[in-house]
Amino acid sequence: AFGADIKDALIFANNAYAADRLNFIFEDDKCSGRDATTIAQKLVSVDKVSVVTGFGCSEALLAAAPVYE
Repeated sequence: AFGADIKDALIFANNAYAADRLNFIFEDDKCSGRDATTIAQKLVSVDKVSVVTGFGCSEALLAAAPVYE
């Protein structure tokens, strides 16, 4: 439920304040620790992202944090 609002806010901020300089990769962790960990491993290992934001629930954040750290 929170993901659509977070996504819309990031896109708006990028358009309004960053002149579309940021590139986003959106993933849905479904507020699941298991899904969040799998996504975190992909973002770090495959996509080589430098910043991650937008967690809508603490279960996903706490599960994925060790991968991002």
